[in-house]
Amino acid sequence: MQSSTARSLILAFSANASSKTVPVSGAKVANLVSHFVQLHKLTVEVLFSSRNIKLLVESVSLYHSSIELYVPVLDVAFYHKLLYHKWANFQNVVLSTTSVTYNEYYSTSSSSEEEKFLVPCKRKYSMYELTDDMNKSIDSLKDILMKPYVESGQARLKKHLGSSYNFRPPELRLLLALNLISQDSIYQIIDNTNFPRFDVNCISQKPTNIECITSQITSVANAFIESVICFEDMLFFVTQIDVFIRNENSVDPCAINTHTMNYPDTSVVKILQKSFKRTTWQELSILYGRLELLVTGGIYGFTTGGILGSFLGANLKITKPINTKISANIYLIQPSHLLVFQEERLLQNYARLATNYKWGFRSTRFFAKGFKTVNPLYTGNNSIKRAASLILRCLAYNHATAYDQEQIISLIHEAAADHSIEIFRIADDLGYLRMLEPSCSTKFKVVIWAAKKLINGLSLRHLPQTAISGSLATSVYSDVIAYRCNVINKSNVSQEAFLK
Repeated sequence: MQSSTARSLILAFSANASSKTVPVSGAKVANLVSHFVQLHKLTVEVLFSSRNIKLLVESVSLYHSSIELYVPVLDVAFYHKLLYHKWANFQNVVLSTTSVTYNEYYSTSSSSEEEKFLVPCKRKYSMYELTDDMNKSIDSLKDILMKPYVESGQARLKKHLGSSYNFRPPELRLLLALNLISQDSIYQIIDNTNFPRFDVNCISQKPTNIECITSQITSVANAFIESVICFEDMLFFVTQIDVFIRNENSVDPCAINTHTMNYPDTSVVKILQKSFKRTTWQELSILYGRLELLVTGGIYGFTTGGILGSFLGANLKITKPINTKISANIYLIQPSHLLVFQEERLLQNYARLATNYKWGFRSTRFFAKGFKTVNPLYTGNNSIKRAASLILRCLAYNHATAYDQEQIISLIHEAAADHSIEIFRIADDLGYLRMLEPSCSTKFKVVIWAAKKLINGLSLRHLPQTAISGSLATSVYSDVIAYRCNVINKSNVSQEAFLK
């Protein structure tokens, strides 16, 4: 047979009704296809055996660099496996399905641009019941066709299906393009069926079992790491949160009073207005029962497009108003196997119970990139800030030793030398601090005052949270530590550390 210039070919062979596959030689079929050198479209309207399908695909891949291949629904999974798995370099094929899978009625026709052999007549198949094998093949076909559509972010969830189906919301396309989320990530809208429960009874148990409470908080908090919160016009990608137990001072006195707000059975997103010393700001919080999950770090963008921004700290610092009239949707990654790093929460007053609880949850992936808030208990780029950080750490854990005292005095002495304050250190630490105090700046004095209280309390065997008042503890943070933390956080935001 000589080469044909036909650009379209339909393969349709007559077969016994009792036969599941076409009784024809695969070698003959492959030989036939090889003669159509300009073939751009090949339609297979019959079921081949596995061996014949392999021979056909090998022939097509050998002689045709680009082709539209239409195959029966029942065979599509096998064609797909050969084309895109066994021969991975065979990428110029558009694989679709024919509307015909089997028919015992055939007709013949031909044309100059299209050669047909025993083309089947049209018949209504919707009136027939499908076999189990057919249903399985159809499900497989749906997965094959829908996968690129869903992963591109174009797919929308069917409204009548509710929230029990997995998909990637279209708003995530930019996060996907920047590799902030994985190609394999599947997000599921939150509902009562897919969310870890929090047993409120563990809070009221006496004596308080912090390990039990922490375990339950951890299971809830981990679910929200790298979750996506979608308002009508804006989305937030959560990289870290701090968890608080609302209105339960005996367990968590660090939480702000929210008696006027209810305890929702399902998670609800709120943009809350907060204030402190005449300063106001916005916070993004997730309320769930007695828990408040404060978002302290994340990435945000407008659903209408544009670039992404980021924030570290509780202050969102977003100037454009956010439309909160329509409830936000929360999408959780399913299943969640993310690595999460836990540390102490970001607070202003560490002279309280529960300040040492590691209820701050950070995405380990973004932590490794450097996109994470500075922990005030472990910071300091100079001696006076390191002394202040150590004092706060003693307060948070309500424990101080003679070694801590020596470290604090040594750091203060180094800071004095850095400030050219030439006062000889004496054996009496309290006496040395009193001699040093008049020569120091206001910020330096705050650290000295706290150190004096701590050392005096240590000599009297008083716990640090008893020796140092809440107002002084707050001053150590706000006057000495806060600026350093804010500078580093702003630097990580401006340098777009989340993209590294």
